[in-house]
Amino acid sequence: MPNILVENPYSEPVEIPAHLPAAYRTKETQDVPPQQAVSPEVATPTGPLSADHLRQLSAAGERLKKLSKVSKVAAFNGWSTGFFAACCIPFAFFSRTSALMGIALGVVTWNEFRGRKRFQQFDIGSLRLLGWNQVGFMSALIVYSLWMIVSVLVGPSPYEEQFRQNPELRGMVKNVEKM
Repeated sequence: MPNILVENPYSEPVEIPAHLPAAYRTKETQDVPPQQAVSPEVATPTGPLSADHLRQLSAAGERLKKLSKVSKVAAFNGWSTGFFAACCIPFAFFSRTSALMGIALGVVTWNEFRGRKRFQQFDIGSLRLLGWNQVGFMSALIVYSLWMIVSVLVGPSPYEEQFRQNPELRGMVKNVEKM
């Protein structure tokens, strides 16, 4: 495939390799003529960079704003799951289920912050880590929910101990098992 020759009014013609996909071009810079795409600050280069270089840096800055949203979402997810993991700690001493949920939320929190740090270093594998972390988080919530439903349906009545200690309650509270 031959290279594409692009004429630039600010410098010599630039040869763009044909193997680069069109996906690298943003919608803002794809259809705008070069003389209109330059902002007033970029129009007069002062230094070793040409106006084309400054335009590319400006477009890269716009794309970076979109990427920073991923980092903000990962930070929010990390702090919120970390908060709920910390809320499980006091109950972990009395309930195995709370301990397991606290551990699961702690792992999700750790992976979220680790994925965010890797993303900020422009590691492409961090997106896979963050995606699988969300799958793991949702799996932990589903397993917890199913466990709670099964334990209520199959397990002993939570009122039975109160009825054994106070037999008069059984007569006062009829049909509590059907609630």
